[in-house]
Amino acid sequence: MISILPHLHFLIAIISKLDLLIGNDNGLMHIGYATNINTLTIFGMTNEKETGGYREKNKNVFLDLECRPCFDSSSDYIGCNSFDCLTKLSVEKVIEKCQIFL
Repeated sequence: MISILPHLHFLIAIISKLDLLIGNDNGLMHIGYATNINTLTIFGMTNEKETGGYREKNKNVFLDLECRPCFDSSSDYIGCNSFDCLTKLSVEKVIEKCQIFL
């Protein structure tokens, strides 16, 4: 059996040295929150109020659509098929949000 713990420690060390971590709502972003670095989290189906970072260094980007958030974490149910919350989020909007950290 191979232990992932040394690899996880290495990953945490790398993330903690970043000036900015950009990603979707996932475990890596939570490592960014925990190491108190600048983070920009891209939210689609999930609710930024439930799983987002809450410090000044944590910013979120998402589209304000009527249908979002549509992911129910209690049942893993996704309430749409279009994924407009992700497919219509422009690179320009993400870059614009990054300007906060520059």
